[in-house]
Amino acid sequence: MPMEDMLEMLKSCCRRELERLYPAGVPPAAMWRYRHELELVERAGTAEEYLLFREISKAAERTFSKIYVPNSVQGTMLVYLLGDHDLNPLSAHYYCTACGYYTEPKGAVVGLDLPPADCPHCGKPLRRDGFSLRRQWSDSAVEMGAFSYWFSNGFYPTGCRVIEQHYRKRGRCAVPSACWWDSADRYESHGMVVLPRGKTMDTMPEALKIRDEFGVLCIDVTNLDKVPVPLSLRRTKLLDRMEALQRESGMLLSELPVILPTRTLLQDLLATDIPDKEERALLRRQKPTTIGAIMDCLTACCNLYERPGGDSTSYDSLYRKLRWDERFARSFAEYPVYSREGLYDLLRREGWCRERAFELTESIRRGRWCFDPEQRAQWLPQKLLWQCAHIVYLSGRAPGCWWGLQYLRMAQYLHLVPQTFYRVMWGV
Repeated sequence: MPMEDMLEMLKSCCRRELERLYPAGVPPAAMWRYRHELELVERAGTAEEYLLFREISKAAERTFSKIYVPNSVQGTMLVYLLGDHDLNPLSAHYYCTACGYYTEPKGAVVGLDLPPADCPHCGKPLRRDGFSLRRQWSDSAVEMGAFSYWFSNGFYPTGCRVIEQHYRKRGRCAVPSACWWDSADRYESHGMVVLPRGKTMDTMPEALKIRDEFGVLCIDVTNLDKVPVPLSLRRTKLLDRMEALQRESGMLLSELPVILPTRTLLQDLLATDIPDKEERALLRRQKPTTIGAIMDCLTACCNLYERPGGDSTSYDSLYRKLRWDERFARSFAEYPVYSREGLYDLLRREGWCRERAFELTESIRRGRWCFDPEQRAQWLPQKLLWQCAHIVYLSGRAPGCWWGLQYLRMAQYLHLVPQTFYRVMWGV
């Protein structure tokens, strides 16, 4: 299919979803971001990757499964429109589905934390939405168009078949890939490789053909210089759990609104075995009082920090820092930095322009400073300066938001099965 046709198909899919999500008129903020990302896709020629994502999402929905796309791509408007209807990347906002009223109150990060309100124009209840996912990071992901996917074990074969069929229609061959893991002392499945046009498994060098842990014939991608870049596919137990609940209930958990008070949600979450040990410990210690704060804690558990006085390759989680390092804890209390977006917003509040705040945030996130020590001491508060000196990697806000929503929905479903069905069926 020519690139122009794929782009038109992509636009058609997005327009239908925009009309469904915003029945009373698309807000200018949503339309601007959609058109901006579409221009990036057109310039980079990556429409095909987004159409594949839509096909995989539709297959997951038909089979009561759930997929996850990690990294910055999770924060794009296109991903939200084409299949993942969990994370609206716009700033926290109100929207009226009856008359189209739209507003972004200042101070809120997650729309679900906004208080319930009625439309000042027509009096209808307003929808609360938005996760304030910064486009500074998602733009590069839009242009690359390279997706990684996490599947449940049950959906994995279906996802692979969708990928195979997608590329077969376009005259290309997608085959399983595997790589060598020293820790496991064996080849393990890594996802798939889309071979160059005209190439098949039969035409690939025998030296690249191996069998993974399941005995499946694969292309060895241990040395990526010899093969095309693979399409990374992973399995995760969380999605197995979600898939089981969705099949049991006959509905997607994304259809389940987060409706309970945050304190009750946190108690329900901690009463289950959904969070891992570290997440549970941090949630108990921080006692978050908003949905955004819960998601910040989950994001923090993905972050890595340099251990003061330790080996440069050794890292600790944020939880251990908060628990054992008093100096870090004092710094964190005044300048809580959970995610790269959080650090960026903090620098903006300190008076930094967008470009410099983004540049410094990326530099700090990678453990590299782009300014000399005198400039850092002059421009950054001392407590924040000390804290940032130990940051090696900051996760994006989007992963914490996604995991948090799934955790809260599962906890709510497990504790309120009868009431859940009543609310979903009758819309109350």
